[in-house]
Amino acid sequence: PGFAEAWLALGLSYARSGRAESARPCFEKALALDPGNPAASFIFAEFLSGNGDSARAAALYRAALDLEPGYLEAWVNLGALYRDQGNYAKARACYEKAVALAGRDPVPFYSYGLLLEKIGEPLRAQALYLEALSRNPGYGPARAALERRKRRD
Repeated sequence: PGFAEAWLALGLSYARSGRAESARPCFEKALALDPGNPAASFIFAEFLSGNGDSARAAALYRAALDLEPGYLEAWVNLGALYRDQGNYAKARACYEKAVALAGRDPVPFYSYGLLLEKIGEPLRAQALYLEALSRNPGYGPARAALERRKRRD
């Protein structure tokens, strides 16, 4: 009963099978047992974000980042959450941090490009999509975004 990773895995299993009502208490238990585990905060935040609790999700993403400031996926997901809420300044700050940490990962560049398109900076968005492709030439979402831009122009 005191094994946080088992509670986390059980929560993921429930969440993946569409049983959110059973998943939530498992994530709560995992986090209570191991509050210093950034992955527990991150996974619970993903769950909450997908289930309509964006305020708590944001708090948990920030908690994961407090524990592990280089947690790339948390920066990207927090940026997406802020973008979807219309808080573009906070989203931009998250994406800027994510691209600084990205290494060969194309996702932060693509995600930042989506934000810039949304706020009316299409040329900068295009540059980010191209940067995503330079890191992974087979990254389909960036290629599709460039095709959409080409059709609009």
